[in-house]
Amino acid sequence: MRLLLDEHIDPTLAERLRERGHDAIAVAERPELRGLPDDVLLDWSSAHGLAIATYDARGFLPTAVERLTTDRGIAGLVLISERTYASGPRGYGALLRALEAFMKQHAAKEALTDRVIWLR
Repeated sequence: MRLLLDEHIDPTLAERLRERGHDAIAVAERPELRGLPDDVLLDWSSAHGLAIATYDARGFLPTAVERLTTDRGIAGLVLISERTYASGPRGYGALLRALEAFMKQHAAKEALTDRVIWLR
């Protein structure tokens, strides 16, 4: 599976995932993606076969549901709860371990196609 970390997620997480052999990029690493509206970013990620990992369920979930109900599809959406994984430096280690385990579990490229999943 391929993963795009939304712009509010530390890009160092993408670096660490790549060091461990995973295909991950962060919006913060790609100037052309920074500041894009959620719907545009969801379209871009789907066109490039990258599921999005985000804390922003409120922003992404309605757009993802709309895409799925109109058969436009998505490459996948991984929602992260701040209650489970604190954003920022204090949640960094736990989030890295969870994302790595998740990517191993869903290793096939198409594993998340047209799915919305909460990271556990």
